[in-house]
Amino acid sequence: MLTKRAIEPCKNTWDIPGGFMEPGETAYLNAIREAKEELGVQIRPGMIIGTFPATYLYKEVDIPILGISICAKIIEGKLVPADDVSDIEYFSEEELDSIEIMNSAVKNAYLEYFKL
Repeated sequence: MLTKRAIEPCKNTWDIPGGFMEPGETAYLNAIREAKEELGVQIRPGMIIGTFPATYLYKEVDIPILGISICAKIIEGKLVPADDVSDIEYFSEEELDSIEIMNSAVKNAYLEYFKL
């Protein structure tokens, strides 16, 4: 599943649902919180797919970040995009080259998922 960004940076590109961790938050708690905030669903996080270095444009500066991608199962709710998400779609591995993805880390995480 990818979400289309409704805000800058990288507006209208496809991204993995998620966001920055809050102080004291684990990767799993972050995934649960972000799924509720961005997608309106409750999830059960599963295995970590991997970690993927990237940069995030903030105030005209590329900040190094480390993305942590986690498999998850929706256990409650219906997918409803929040105001920072304009669309939610599922893509096959073959379709990835035909869409505009936020960065290589997002694409690499999605490709890694297909290896599971």
